[in-house]
Amino acid sequence: MAIEQKIKNNKLIANISLNLGADLFEMKKFDEALRYFNTAKKAYEALNNLSEIAIVCGNISSIYAEKNDYKNALKYSF
Repeated sequence: MAIEQKIKNNKLIANISLNLGADLFEMKKFDEALRYFNTAKKAYEALNNLSEIAIVCGNISSIYAEKNDYKNALKYSF
């Protein structure tokens, strides 16, 4: 069972996932980082936290740019 299914606190899930995604991004583990950023995005959406959604989308955009996938990078940029 995934950790987000065990923990019922969306704010905690979002914050942990955002931090793990950022750490993995720094280690250039882009696919793993993307998975955590998407988890964070989903949790922030459940909380209707627009400022954090914007931050996560910027991070997702950066991953796609690093992978030279500019179409998806633009999709997530603001």
